[in-house]
Amino acid sequence: MSEKRPTIGSSDVAAVLGLSPYRGPFDVWARAHGIPVRGGGDSDSDAMRRGRLAEAGLREWAAQRLGVKLIPGPAYAEEPWTAPDPDGWLRYRPDAWWTTHYSAAEQRIGVCEIKTSDTWEGWGEDGSDG
Repeated sequence: MSEKRPTIGSSDVAAVLGLSPYRGPFDVWARAHGIPVRGGGDSDSDAMRRGRLAEAGLREWAAQRLGVKLIPGPAYAEEPWTAPDPDGWLRYRPDAWWTTHYSAAEQRIGVCEIKTSDTWEGWGEDGSDG
């Protein structure tokens, strides 16, 4: 039986860089090695459940507002996709792919990440980048 290798996903990047208010580099390392950490990190919190439940509606709203087609990514229960890197340590689970093509040969041109928050704090003025 092969041992599952530690991976780093897109949601881990802010923690690895020390930019996440919720987790730090040690939390990512500990999770990758199966070591429990304070606060869980992978626990299914109310905020996480709320975000997953709101995702389909937010995806539809974003597609209409942006004038693009959003193709849902893999379901949360599915394994994350592994990036084509030689060491196999990168993984991701995009909320959606976006495309402006509406044909049978849809070309995925971008990734859509959908996030929710229970506060406006830290998001900047409306229409700003920060």
